[in-house]
Amino acid sequence: MVNRTSLSAKLTLVEDPPECTASELLECVLEGDGASPWFLKLNAPELFEKWYTGDLTEEAVRAAIPEFLQAHQSIASRVGEEYR
Repeated sequence: MVNRTSLSAKLTLVEDPPECTASELLECVLEGDGASPWFLKLNAPELFEKWYTGDLTEEAVRAAIPEFLQAHQSIASRVGEEYR
């Protein structure tokens, strides 16, 4: 007589951490759009990281830029008109 033991794997789903932070996404969007490099000198990515609470997608970050610039006028005057 042969005894068999049934083994079944237990699957655990683990979400991958986001590939980019909000500040990295902001930098990509602004650089891709040809915005002024002043946004780096004015600490915009770090300020955006602290301010932003939305989804970590390029589309969501892009949609949040006008509101971010309203809240940070010193950056708004240097980044460009296309986001207002």
